[in-house]
Amino acid sequence: MNDIVKYKSRIIRNLILLLILVVISIFIVIAAAKELKADSFAILILVLLLVELPVIINLSFSGIRAINIILDNEEKQLSSNEEIEKMEQEVEEKVKEADVLSFNFSRLKEDMPEYSDIETFGQSLLSGISKQVEIVLGVFYCYNAEHEVFKLCSNFAYYSDNVPNDFKIGEGLNGQVVKDKKAMYLKDLPEGYVEVISGLGSSKPSNLLILPLIDKDKVLGLIELATFKPIDKGVINRTKEISEYIGSLIGKIA
Repeated sequence: MNDIVKYKSRIIRNLILLLILVVISIFIVIAAAKELKADSFAILILVLLLVELPVIINLSFSGIRAINIILDNEEKQLSSNEEIEKMEQEVEEKVKEADVLSFNFSRLKEDMPEYSDIETFGQSLLSGISKQVEIVLGVFYCYNAEHEVFKLCSNFAYYSDNVPNDFKIGEGLNGQVVKDKKAMYLKDLPEGYVEVISGLGSSKPSNLLILPLIDKDKVLGLIELATFKPIDKGVINRTKEISEYIGSLIGKIA
């Protein structure tokens, strides 16, 4: 856009210089014609200058009008882009607000009863999460540094006789999550992957969130949260924050 403005200024300057030169040329031709006593060649040059003058002026002003149209379109486009960027920023802010509302750290801490060890912490944690996320099953693994494995420490609504196996870093889905230090969200789980047993009979959750619990770049635990309904996007968007927040709580008691 700056180049177009410069080009417009250049056209105006050239037009002014050209007009000055044309006027000077007219006076020179007129003066020469007097000396030559109406010489036909001088008269011809004068006529040509007078004919070319409006043509030159018209072409110059046409160029200026074209540039003005381009500048107006550029300004409208710029204004439109600014409006779009403003709308995008507003949408991003709304999304962030929705994410914050989807999972409240202060409420989680308030909903967690007193705990004295890692097992009661896990039970308290899963209970607190269940009040914000509609989980039907929750499992908490804690890290056993002596054997370098993650072992089941607590659970929520887990009634199966089959105790979840221990796992090491890199083993299975849980081990991969620990290795990558990144949450994994699975939808449309395969038949028989998770089964919840209640007084109403057996039911099969279709969604599973596997979340590493990280403190100072170390994975101190892991939770599996199974649900019937898709987990809120706000929770999924904040898995890193949730991981680090819960991990920091574990770090204080580990």
